[in-house]
Amino acid sequence: MTNLYRYIYLVSFLLLFSCQESEESKLSRLVKEWEGKEIVFPQDCSFSGLDGKECPSPPLDTPFKIVYYVDSLGCMSCKLKLEEWKRFIHEVDSLSDEKVSSFFYFHPKENDLKEVEILMKSNAFDYPVCIDRADRFNAANRFPENDSFHVFLLDEQNKVRVIGNPVLNPTLKELYLQVITGKKEDMTTPDPTRASVSDSLLELGTLRLGTPVKRSVGISNIGRNALLIKDVITSCDCVRATPSSEAVNPGESAEIQIEFTPEEAGEFFKDVYIYCNTEDSPVCVQIHGNVEK
Repeated sequence: MTNLYRYIYLVSFLLLFSCQESEESKLSRLVKEWEGKEIVFPQDCSFSGLDGKECPSPPLDTPFKIVYYVDSLGCMSCKLKLEEWKRFIHEVDSLSDEKVSSFFYFHPKENDLKEVEILMKSNAFDYPVCIDRADRFNAANRFPENDSFHVFLLDEQNKVRVIGNPVLNPTLKELYLQVITGKKEDMTTPDPTRASVSDSLLELGTLRLGTPVKRSVGISNIGRNALLIKDVITSCDCVRATPSSEAVNPGESAEIQIEFTPEEAGEFFKDVYIYCNTEDSPVCVQIHGNVEK
């Protein structure tokens, strides 16, 4: 693995966690530990389709494999992001002539099984999934606690080529596609500018369960070059954000439309990551509130 790729990995992780305290040394150690490591696929794990019936497991003899493991901790809908995964796998298939297999291992709590089934059906997620009740996949590989190290691009020897979740980070997505296609795209970015948001913490107050709430956040270009919003990614499927597709000239502003649908009672913190051509990208907006039953 080249130093350039290691640098891209580390920078991508640090950018993804820019709303949180930096853990550079820990992330660097984990990247070095996992790059080139062989992932073990247990033989006794069965896969099922959207109808819940058992189906053949994805092939292991493809040149590349994408592996996504979801543990039982935290909000399942926040982690799964099935609609984004559908779009990514479709893009991979269109570029790779189906030389990539996708493996999804979900280890939900027993009371989350129904939620996983509903999420798969509501998102029409028709890819083979292993509901790994015994957590055999994790037991065979001992994944780190950090969720960002639960997604891998493997080569034909099942060795890790890229680490990290491509549906949460555009830089990692580009890297996945580069390795799979063998094409080194121009990774230069437009001239950087500076940006500020009207609310880095958006207080939504007390909300009712299941009732959507819409707010908008302004993002202003306070630099000298055009501001280009590349993508907006949320930390949970219960939050949807729609950015402006127009370039924002210096001195002007655009709005990010945010919609939150409460799915659980209690206090919540959710993050919205705005990827753009600023040195501190992604710009992070956190939404906070409380949901009553």
